[in-house]
Amino acid sequence: LLKQTNYDIVHSHVYLTSGYIMWLAFRVGIAGRIIHFRSTCDGKSSTIHRRLQDRVKLLIARKYATGVLAVCRGAMEAGWVTDWRDDYSASVIYNGLDMAPFANFVVRESVLLEFGIPLQSYVFIHVENMYPQKNHELLINSAIQVVKQKPFVHLLLVGDGVLRREIEERIRRNKVAGHVHLAGVREDIPRLLKASNCFVLSSRWEGLPGVVLEAIAAGLPVIATDLPGVREIAEYTDSITMVPVGNSDVLAKMMLEECEKTELHQEVKEFPDAFKLELCADNLYEIYLKQLSK
Repeated sequence: LLKQTNYDIVHSHVYLTSGYIMWLAFRVGIAGRIIHFRSTCDGKSSTIHRRLQDRVKLLIARKYATGVLAVCRGAMEAGWVTDWRDDYSASVIYNGLDMAPFANFVVRESVLLEFGIPLQSYVFIHVENMYPQKNHELLINSAIQVVKQKPFVHLLLVGDGVLRREIEERIRRNKVAGHVHLAGVREDIPRLLKASNCFVLSSRWEGLPGVVLEAIAAGLPVIATDLPGVREIAEYTDSITMVPVGNSDVLAKMMLEECEKTELHQEVKEFPDAFKLELCADNLYEIYLKQLSK
């Protein structure tokens, strides 16, 4: 593919495997070669063989990449180098969010009725693929604790994946099927967010979690595990409460505190300019221009 077409830039997002793609692009004479870190890790087991592989990939990337991008400082420091600010080729470009879908009015009652949730319920929502990284087990364990004390609480899980059957079994076994609702894959995420009361992120690792930005755009308070990308978003908003990674008791405590607040839904606050789609596109465009100028 690289040989057959006269490309000016190759932009790769495959974590350290991008180093191999940079080498291929160099071999066929492509002048612009960008490696892009979108997470703080790739989730692979940390064996000696894997660490050696990653070291080789990183050395190749450093030799052949002409530009290095990351979605947040944490992803750059984890994937590239901690002192990346001294690298003229390295830049952090925050993911941008299109705000248009969040301008629509949402009838909360229609969403709750769709899932059989009583209208006076407090709804926590979680939007993630059902994979180990997202730690649904911890979230459900926390929800079980919350529901025991606050029967009006419901949890809406949006997404699908390899762990869905296991998640369904955990819900059934703990007899919370009436309070935990699986929505599957949806195309109306802004609508579901705006009909909910609070967003919860339970991930073990992330880059810059776009769904947290979506929750903020929908006007929701956010309870999220303390991850580098979440911390960076929190620098621009007071809507985020952070909890330790992997601690279901603390997460449950924060959920209980949040659902005791009187308002059913927060008003949409001003969305941070740093995460708007236009700025992301402009910054990426400038990077491409710099690559072409070389």
